[in-house]
Amino acid sequence: MFSLSDRRVRKMARRLLHDARYWRLMRGDIAERDVVEKTLRAEDDLRAHLKGGNAETIEAKAKTLSQAMEPLSAQRAPRALRENLEILVVAVAVAMAFRTYFVQPFKIPTGSMQPTLYGIHFEPQPRPRWRDRGPLKLINWVVFGEWYHEIRAVAPGRVGPSGYAPLHPDAVELGVGHVRYGYTNLYARVAYGDEVVTGQVLASGLKLSGDHIFVNKILWNFRRPRRGEIVVFSTDGIDHPQIRHGTFYIKRMVGVPGDELSIRQPYLCNHGKPVVNPYPYNIGIDRLHNRERGYEEGYKLPDFNPLMSPPPVLRSPDDVIALGPDEFFALGDNTSSSLDGRYWGSLRRPSLVGPAFIVYWPVSRRWGRLLR
Repeated sequence: MFSLSDRRVRKMARRLLHDARYWRLMRGDIAERDVVEKTLRAEDDLRAHLKGGNAETIEAKAKTLSQAMEPLSAQRAPRALRENLEILVVAVAVAMAFRTYFVQPFKIPTGSMQPTLYGIHFEPQPRPRWRDRGPLKLINWVVFGEWYHEIRAVAPGRVGPSGYAPLHPDAVELGVGHVRYGYTNLYARVAYGDEVVTGQVLASGLKLSGDHIFVNKILWNFRRPRRGEIVVFSTDGIDHPQIRHGTFYIKRMVGVPGDELSIRQPYLCNHGKPVVNPYPYNIGIDRLHNRERGYEEGYKLPDFNPLMSPPPVLRSPDDVIALGPDEFFALGDNTSSSLDGRYWGSLRRPSLVGPAFIVYWPVSRRWGRLLR
């Protein structure tokens, strides 16, 4: 039976054999030939004595191998660090390949898909909660994507109009002294006529991160895109002055090749009749048709200004867009605030990236698998 000392020596010898083989494979092609051959002989000698030799002999053979392999491993980074770096490089390469060919993350930038998906937005809140303070504030953001936000006066003065018209129905514009403040959907902590001091809170609320989603980039290699899916697409193929190329949009696919689409509020119509879609791809469209909570406006025609250039593709109930064999049509669920196919028309198949299928962050009522 081996003693404890024997076990330690044998364990050390096996580890040394592993290291010698590693360095020989890593550096053998650039090392001198006699160094490699000497290392190989020392490895074979040590391996043979491991089977039946005593601890003293094994230790001596291990010392010989250590001396033989020294030119291969000298002045190199520690082996553990090197292996970890190699693993990291491989992991990054695999992740990039996976992102390129299979699944890609995206974040929702705007509110065009509300209430199905949310971009960055604010919610009014008069005071910070217990989890909006100290280190819990960071944890709250990491898990729930919430960050307590306050607008404070940078100078003293009386609160009054800023002299600027709000750009959004929910926006507020006010002035304190000669300083202008604007915010949207925050809790007002002051009113017109109030005297405020430097540092006083004017408004407060929660800043919520937009939903972050995963997109399936391979699914449509096996089947065609379907009406009702939430789709991410490239803007490069869209010809419209308000569209920034080189980015991605997310909308709902509401038209497929062969459709003839029109909008007769609150319905989206195909060949003159409200669109009817099989389950589960009917869920999103039915919510707008039925004006469910959060979708009360249904499908709307854009607010058309005769000076608008170019004019919307669908600007009246009589306007129809016919989709060719490789064309698709996408609309935002928030049709009051969505720059979508109503303005710039159809999408070509090469522009489509894939369907969104899961919200992976932050944790909210929308977190998890997207049910269309």
